Amino acid sequence: MDPQIDPDLENLYMPSAWCKGDRPRSEVLGEFFKACIEQSKCAIASLPSERNVEYGDSRNQVLDIFYPEGYIPSGDYPVLIFIHGGYWHEPASNKDLYAFMAGPFVNKGVVMVILEYDLAPEVKMAVMVNQIEKAMTFVLSKFSHSRCVFVSGHSAGAHLASMYLARANSLPSTGVLKGAILHSGIFDLKPLLKTSVNGPLMMTEADALALSPVTVIDDIVSYCRANSVHVLVPVGSYESPAFIAQSNDITEKLLDAGVTCEFFMLDDKNHFDGIGDMVRPDYPLNLKIMEMMGV
Repeated sequence: MDPQIDPDLENLYMPSAWCKGDRPRSEVLGEFFKACIEQSKCAIASLPSERNVEYGDSRNQVLDIFYPEGYIPSGDYPVLIFIHGGYWHEPASNKDLYAFMAGPFVNKGVVMVILEYDLAPEVKMAVMVNQIEKAMTFVLSKFSHSRCVFVSGHSAGAHLASMYLARANSLPSTGVLKGAILHSGIFDLKPLLKTSVNGPLMMTEADALALSPVTVIDDIVSYCRANSVHVLVPVGSYESPAFIAQSNDITEKLLDAGVTCEFFMLDDKNHFDGIGDMVRPDYPLNLKIMEMMGV
């Protein structure tokens, strides 16, 4: 093992090492990707959509929009934006993998937007943060007449969603962003410096500090309080102690500062089925988000 890697941190930040049971990591990941691919193909084939809508200049600065049946452009449909994870560098984790999430929400009259962005090592994390800002500005402008927009992200996507909230005060806004779902995220990047995750990311200590949501928590608080943004922080009970602790920590920081924020434990869920089960209309996390959105 690389002497710069801390084996304890490596294990804590390896989500597949913490799944229930004694199954090999490859089996856990293989099952997850197979289900997501099959379910997403069905969603793409059956739901009204616009795919690969450009919001920026690079090949991966695109997004998919899934619409309710009978969608009227002038309608005030609620909008749910999703930012995928994959540790900021996994090419297999992309917007096409997560189209399965759209069905339960679209069938309740919600417009679902799934973002893509460039990955490491082709770009640094700061570039990804800027791309998400650009994507959010595009979506908020396109759906400025929506009665509410929620931004959500899973794993690395929860980090990117948090960083958007930190910078949103200085960006164009229509005042429609009313919720954030920060699912199983990493909000303090410093531990990753001593793991293999940082290989493709190439973060310095200065990068990890500047790009950690906990560092800019005051900016997140300022935006959420000024715009009445309701934050939900879901995490699976079979995630690693590090992921659970990071979710607890940001929840406590937001609550202590007066933000409307809820910690949401997903019982018997790991890092993968916690997001994979969003294909189910009756999944508790889906029902909670729908309740927050008023649908």
